[in-house]
Amino acid sequence: MFSNHDTRGPLARRAATHGRPPIQVPEIAPDAYRIIQGDPADSVGIQPLITLRDLYLTAKPRLQKLNADLAEYQQDAQAWADAHPAPIEAPVF
Repeated sequence: MFSNHDTRGPLARRAATHGRPPIQVPEIAPDAYRIIQGDPADSVGIQPLITLRDLYLTAKPRLQKLNADLAEYQQDAQAWADAHPAPIEAPVF
């Protein structure tokens, strides 16, 4: 499995310095997957992929809410930390 990553990022730049071509990841529709090895007509063989996809699609709204809540929490925590800096303690000798 892979995720969409910026193919111009640090790994691609490092590969380019060693003369390797960048990895070409095909575009696919959101919430879709592409079978690149094996037989897509083998219903028994691809059933685990279908099960994982269905599980993800079922959980996707909850995952999106969790990500949004986490981002909001992190912003709030940073704002609080900025407004309440830690006191500078004098060293004890």
